[in-house]
Amino acid sequence: MVDIIYISNNEQLSPELFSRLEKLLPEQFHGSFKRYIRWQDRQAGLLGKLLLRQLLIMNGIPPGRLATYNSDQYGRPSIDVPGDFNISHSDGIVIAALTNAPRIGIDIEKVRDIEPLEFSRVFTPQEANHIGIGKVRNIKFFDVWTKKEAAMKADGRGFYLDAKQIDTLGKSILIQETDWFSVPLKISADYICHYCLHSSAEQQRLQGFTTKTFF
Repeated sequence: MVDIIYISNNEQLSPELFSRLEKLLPEQFHGSFKRYIRWQDRQAGLLGKLLLRQLLIMNGIPPGRLATYNSDQYGRPSIDVPGDFNISHSDGIVIAALTNAPRIGIDIEKVRDIEPLEFSRVFTPQEANHIGIGKVRNIKFFDVWTKKEAAMKADGRGFYLDAKQIDTLGKSILIQETDWFSVPLKISADYICHYCLHSSAEQQRLQGFTTKTFF
């Protein structure tokens, strides 16, 4: 089973509400979001941890388990629970996934104008040809990008891997003899999202949340 929840990050929270929400988290997170300059990034950090807390509650896991949050040498976070979680955010949205499978990676991106040539170092020649040019270029770009990043996050090494050696156009995404299967999520027409697991057959539950849900 994969539980996935998301929340809007389009409006700045009042300082009072931000403080109330932050107090729902273990003490180690208090004040930790101040290191971000933009309010959007401070809120994305806060909301991501709150979504993870909510996922724990939904799965009958004590929310205090969030205090075991840690990162490995690649910067990949983990907590002491069965299975795995992953968090992603893009302009105006934050999303989190929790599964009882060994590993998961998720990536969401807002569709916007890009210049694919600037990202040639991360795409295989086949992917670059697939993205091409024209009206659907941006959609194809972010479709490939979110698949690739979700798989690399699931692997755990992220961009320590050579992204240009990872092809996303087949039935599975092969990373050094391990197959990852990407699953698309339809959040809205403005966003493209994929998550990756060892199997594409896992059931999923997808829900949208607001800050009121956390209280």
